[in-house]
Amino acid sequence: MDRRRVRLHGIDAPEQDRPYGFAASKGLGGIVSRSIYIVEVDEDRYGRLVSLLFLTTEGYDINASMVCAGYAGLV
Repeated sequence: MDRRRVRLHGIDAPEQDRPYGFAASKGLGGIVSRSIYIVEVDEDRYGRLVSLLFLTTEGYDINASMVCAGYAGLV
């Protein structure tokens, strides 16, 4: 993994310095513990990729998993 900063498309999770932010980051880290597949959707005003993340080529949707686990909400 090249450690790129990526925004997850279609969801809103708290930043690390906000309430529940650490839990959301840790939850994402638990899901993304190995290689992932990135589908680039856009680029935000800070130059970060806005992307859909998948754990497998079969389509395990990491963005949806964050919402289902309660770490993020839909935008």
